[in-house]
Amino acid sequence: MKKKLELVLAVVFTISFTVALSTNVHKTEFMLVASRQKLSTLSETPSFSINEHPALQVSSAKSLEVHIYQNLNWECHVQSICKKIASALGTIKRIRHLIPFNVLINVNNGLVQPHFDYCKVVWGNCGIGLSEKLQKLQNRAARISMSASYQCNVDDLFRALGWPELKHQRLVSTSIMMYKTVHGMTPEYLRSRFVSRDDITSYRLRKTENQLALPQPRTNYLKKSFSFSGAKLWNSLSHDLRSAASLNDFKRKLRHHSFE
Repeated sequence: MKKKLELVLAVVFTISFTVALSTNVHKTEFMLVASRQKLSTLSETPSFSINEHPALQVSSAKSLEVHIYQNLNWECHVQSICKKIASALGTIKRIRHLIPFNVLINVNNGLVQPHFDYCKVVWGNCGIGLSEKLQKLQNRAARISMSASYQCNVDDLFRALGWPELKHQRLVSTSIMMYKTVHGMTPEYLRSRFVSRDDITSYRLRKTENQLALPQPRTNYLKKSFSFSGAKLWNSLSHDLRSAASLNDFKRKLRHHSFE
């Protein structure tokens, strides 16, 4: 079966609490995680049961409000975010003429921005198409906040509001996570995904100090993985940034960094 499937099997459990922690077999689901091409080659779907209760196969699952799709393309999660943000923006648009501008911005920060921010280090490398969908919503939020028409230049609105674009926000968050990882501030399972270049070579230049060994992915899936994209982003930062003495110092310097 392993050779035939050539994929990773993810079993998603819904836990019920009784006197002791136990698995609710009636709510147990399983999901096959692989590329669309590999899933299409399956001649039969495996089945699982627990205590003679069959587990339901699903194509997506939600863990801590993050939607995980079997192809790992984050489409389900971004669609969920878009629906929540569109609903919140509709509410803000209806009340914007009733409240002062500063209150309107606080409402946006409370109802819209958290959806852009939540777990963005996990799903932030979601691809150009999904990223553009989210950016259109931020553009809409800026126009609503400034009572501007669609003819207005959105870059001018962002400058007036002091909002960086979503891509920049995600790169900042990922850079901070990488600093924490490199400096031992994250769990071991995350730190173990990265190897310092200093540990595998004795040839050093100033510009390559504190850089990470870059994996050689063979597929686009691995190129989007945190172990590759995170290391690539970290290596692209300046030597001064990578050598920041503390996390606060790193964040301060990062404010002036321009991601290309």
